[in-house]
Amino acid sequence: MRVLVAGASTEKVCGVRDCARALEPPLHAAGVETTLLWLDDPRALTAAVGREAPGHDAVLWHYSPFTYASRGIPTLVPQMSRALRRAPVPTVVFLHELAPRVRGRGWRGAAQAVTQRAALVPLLRAVDAAIVTSESRAAELRHRLLPRRRVTFIPLVSNIEPVAVHARGGNGAQRIGVFGFRHSTLDAQLAANAVARSGGELVLVGAPGADGEHADRWRSAAARAGVPVEFTGVLETNELSHALASLDVLLSPDPAGPEPRRGTLSAALAHGLPVVALDGPARWQRLTAESALVVADDGGFAPALVRLASDASLRHEQGKRARAFYERWLAPDVVALQIRDVLAGVTR
Repeated sequence: MRVLVAGASTEKVCGVRDCARALEPPLHAAGVETTLLWLDDPRALTAAVGREAPGHDAVLWHYSPFTYASRGIPTLVPQMSRALRRAPVPTVVFLHELAPRVRGRGWRGAAQAVTQRAALVPLLRAVDAAIVTSESRAAELRHRLLPRRRVTFIPLVSNIEPVAVHARGGNGAQRIGVFGFRHSTLDAQLAANAVARSGGELVLVGAPGADGEHADRWRSAAARAGVPVEFTGVLETNELSHALASLDVLLSPDPAGPEPRRGTLSAALAHGLPVVALDGPARWQRLTAESALVVADDGGFAPALVRLASDASLRHEQGKRARAFYERWLAPDVVALQIRDVLAGVTR
């Protein structure tokens, strides 16, 4: 099977592009010959897909709405949808995100959310099947007002190959990390307060580094909680793996809950890190059913961290469960087989 893997990135650090690249070797191993077509300008992707699609058996389009938007409004989606409808081969869209939530985002955020959700109509009409990275997203796409397409839930792989293994346990303050801290939905103050109660230090891993509004928000939260904070800065893949392995515990203070659509969470589990996650409505039930991480509500978040931070053997056992879960459900070779089956089943 020959598949054209298409996408675009408008920023230097792009998890969608990293995901596509991470999946190439395991897809090849699964019998899928891929051609990666990845551009810096999403407007140029339309013509490029039309030129490159012939000679392939299918197109796998990695989609994130803000990439195809102007000021958050998905103005380029109709153009891309027309190109995919004209393609001579079937298309599977890999939906890394559908649209942001409306509530609490102001009028500009509401406009973005509404238009990005509306853009799903022409998008789904143009494709033959869709992959989503959480069960809640799959339910959203089965809404009666959206075009009916085959929808498959496949969790997101880690973009970070574990070249270092979690092996902390020495002297000094516990290093409590947050990975993917630029997400504005994360509760920075809850995380900082929990770190303060544990007696540890807060480590903010990876992009966007120590500058900008996201870093300032976390720096302020840490100052209010009275905890030291370290920014690793933007790192290359191997350095990022070592930074993750240097942590004692990783926090996921996302009110939505620990979701399988977060590559940062997959990376933590891949490195065998004990994870404390804030519970929420989008929690992936399998994570808790198999004890891959510790889940707590607002009131129990800090006590859960304190228990892990104070007990090396507990951290070790939790890390082993995290890594075992990753190997069963999130490893690239496991995910690639599921993607291959979706691609093999599409027709036009």
